[in-house]
Amino acid sequence: MDSYMRRLVLICIVLFITAAEAKADVNFTDPHRIFRFTVPAGWIYQAGESNDRLLVFYGPDTEQLLYIEYFTDLDVEDSYQFCNRVLRHFSADYGLPDFELLEEPVVWNFAGIEAAAVEYGFVGSKERIERRIFVAKGSAGLTITFSDGRPYFAESLDHFDFILNSWSWEVSQ
Repeated sequence: MDSYMRRLVLICIVLFITAAEAKADVNFTDPHRIFRFTVPAGWIYQAGESNDRLLVFYGPDTEQLLYIEYFTDLDVEDSYQFCNRVLRHFSADYGLPDFELLEEPVVWNFAGIEAAAVEYGFVGSKERIERRIFVAKGSAGLTITFSDGRPYFAESLDHFDFILNSWSWEVSQ
């Protein structure tokens, strides 16, 4: 086999391995080492849109988006209050356009930590639905948001459930 064919075979093998990895679930630990979760196959971490306070992932279908925001210096008593404070801003005149609360906030145990969850819709450049998880611990907070176009949201929720079910905290609770 000449060198051209060897290089061609090597390139094909590398491409095959890379393609196979993109189709597999991947474990992700956040840069602050606060949590980890499994990123479903086909989801892509958007390094260019992420920073030290925001992590962004795009899903493989339509308009799927997962984003995780870090908050410091919160002045709230718990996750439920954190959730309600944000909802007041979203529903205000200056908030999200055509904001609609679809599910009232609920408190639940999220991987061993008390959290609040809510679902809402709004119209930006497109009509979207988001399910957002709020976690407040001391003066720090975190939101985990799954977002998709309204027509696709219900069928995409399995992705978010997969992520949440794989979630674990790296810091002491």
